[in-house]
Amino acid sequence: MTYKYHLSEQIDDKILVRAMGKCRQSNTGKGAYWGYVALDSIRGILAVVGGIVVAFIAFRALGALPLTQGLFALVSGGIIGAGVLFFAERFSRRLKVRQMMASPIYNGGTDFTFTPDGLDMRSPYVTWNVSWRAVEKVIEDKAGFFFYAGAFVYVLPKKLLSTGDAQNFLGTVENWRSAERAA
Repeated sequence: MTYKYHLSEQIDDKILVRAMGKCRQSNTGKGAYWGYVALDSIRGILAVVGGIVVAFIAFRALGALPLTQGLFALVSGGIIGAGVLFFAERFSRRLKVRQMMASPIYNGGTDFTFTPDGLDMRSPYVTWNVSWRAVEKVIEDKAGFFFYAGAFVYVLPKKLLSTGDAQNFLGTVENWRSAERAA
């Protein structure tokens, strides 16, 4: 059995951002995982401390009483720091995806072929061939199917499939992946 789909336009960058946001990061080994946690914690602490400092300076410039400055600076600074952390990561991911999408390899449509051997994606400037053994995880999302292979994510937009085809597709892909792992 083979599944073939054609996307006539460039893949939507919002779907790719969504797929990248769902990418797991703990598959790099325990040392790398804890290093990532430590660096992320340090980044969080610095963002919150920076937010508190900015809030304190702002309340001082507004002439707030010292007790009020301290209390409101802690609360609003913590909120500012958390907001910066949350939105900075999302903004950074969107910016990276937009830079990727500006590359000629993503121009034009894409032909998708899924076989028992793997997935094949072809656009006018590049071809990707990925064996099922390399695909670590497949996620079904409301926007599409996301195939994770190492640091790479391949996206099949769901709009290309009918509802019944989507269920059969995912089941078949999981069977192919299981067969490849057993071999």
